[in-house]
Amino acid sequence: MVRVTREQLDLFKDAADLQGQTVSDFAVTTLIAKAHDVMAEQRVFRVSGERWEELLARLDERPTVRPNLADALRMHSKRVSQ
Repeated sequence: MVRVTREQLDLFKDAADLQGQTVSDFAVTTLIAKAHDVMAEQRVFRVSGERWEELLARLDERPTVRPNLADALRMHSKRVSQ
């Protein structure tokens, strides 16, 4: 249950009526759309063509070996597998 003010409820009713929906249906479809937008913002990023090419080039580069990081990963793997 969500508590809203009278003014908010009136706004929701008016908007739902304009969409030919009940307030409940309007609320659910609006929340779903917003949730999809929020999730997409976390998964999608935009870059210019030049920056995209730079990103692809970096992804194609051979990774840099960092001995301390490799040691830490080995130690962690041993502890987790015990």
